[in-house]
Amino acid sequence: MNPLLKVHQSMKIKIYYFILLSLLGGSLSAEITLPKFFADHMVLQRNKPINIWGSADVGESVSVQLGKLKAQTKADSEGAWRIVLPSQEAQAVGRNLVVKGSNTITLKNVLIGEVWLCAGQSNMEMPINNNKDCAEIMAKSTNDQIRLSSVIVGMSDSPQKDVFKFNTWRAASPEGLQCGVLPKRYISAVAYCFAIEMQAELQCPVGIIVAALGGTRIEPWTPESGLEELDVPIPGNSRRLHKNNRSVLYNAMIHPLAGMSLSGFVWYQGENNIGDGHHYTSKMQAMVKHWRKNWGEKLPFYFVQIAPFKYRKHERTALPELWQAQEQASELIPDAHMAVINDLGEFSNVHPQNKPQVAHRLALLARKYSFKEDLIADAPKVKKIMRKGKAIELHFSNAGKGLKLKTNTLNIFEVAGEDEVYSPATASIIGVDNILVQSSSVEKIKFVRYAWSDTPTVNLYNSNNLPAGSFKKAVD
Repeated sequence: MNPLLKVHQSMKIKIYYFILLSLLGGSLSAEITLPKFFADHMVLQRNKPINIWGSADVGESVSVQLGKLKAQTKADSEGAWRIVLPSQEAQAVGRNLVVKGSNTITLKNVLIGEVWLCAGQSNMEMPINNNKDCAEIMAKSTNDQIRLSSVIVGMSDSPQKDVFKFNTWRAASPEGLQCGVLPKRYISAVAYCFAIEMQAELQCPVGIIVAALGGTRIEPWTPESGLEELDVPIPGNSRRLHKNNRSVLYNAMIHPLAGMSLSGFVWYQGENNIGDGHHYTSKMQAMVKHWRKNWGEKLPFYFVQIAPFKYRKHERTALPELWQAQEQASELIPDAHMAVINDLGEFSNVHPQNKPQVAHRLALLARKYSFKEDLIADAPKVKKIMRKGKAIELHFSNAGKGLKLKTNTLNIFEVAGEDEVYSPATASIIGVDNILVQSSSVEKIKFVRYAWSDTPTVNLYNSNNLPAGSFKKAVD
């Protein structure tokens, strides 16, 4: 063969080989990626370091720029990278967040403000178009400073790096409200109404991420590490992947968000844990502890004490026992605060319609404890009991300018002696924050309880129109 022809063929083979390698290299090279919740129109948390993370080729250089802020890093041995930008004040004008590596990702119209994760079961999931005054609220919803998003329902037996699907960030508007936890569903009423009040009061952008699913217990929302610490009964797993299997919702819907800078958590759940009684306290403690651990921060935790409802498969005291467990959780968990809604229940509807009022009470708590506003945000609560002859006098905290009645008489107090057989009692307000309770049926009162049934008609409030929660107390 002609030597020149051999050289020519050899060169052609090398060129083809080079082209093939280039094509293979291009197909095997991983583009930089971000979790789905880093997206256009999002809100980043103000006044805290801004965590941005994703994946790339091993050792690939990655940079992140937000306005004048810029930082870079290299992907680790597993292709993971994380960049922390310095904390920023609130920013109401949208900016681009640019992530560069082998490719470029530009997130448009990003604001900086307050970001809240709102989670729970159906009363958190319940969409805004299915609640009291929804037409008026939705008609007035246009507000570019409120950004809404939801984690689409997913389940997993192991913690995930990213959510399966995300109903991406939208500015509040009649159309933008259609970003619920299921496709074509509207945003959570509680979460959205909470955002309205917080944005109006703080005058800065507010971002909401909703992760909720109806008919779920607390166990699937709790990390496995938390469940392993519990010494209380936990239902067994279904043989197939099921929404109430242990940790499956945490793994798929909460864990991927861990590390994202937040203002705090908002929680509305408990209906499917009726019957747990005092065990629910330790379950809440475990969940909150391990959420905070995985976030690396003791974020505030605001939650709703569930509403009255006639649970036909349970004793009438099962719901008050869960209320008591929720109240105890608020006392034992640092920086956890509970909104009482026992005046909003609809006894034949487990989903009370007045979600704007539920959200208002949560917002009062956040304004007081997260933003140090001087206001009455907590429900009236017994702080001391004193004997007055055969009667007892209850001293309340959180009375504000004074306790008050919404009806003429306090008729849902009961008392008992050592035998714990309860009899109706008469009660009257004395002064600003005291109530005198007595009964001719009990010689020496050893126990007192208020609104201790699943469907009480409550009428005791403080000056900020917040109702006293149900309680049962021993008398020394």
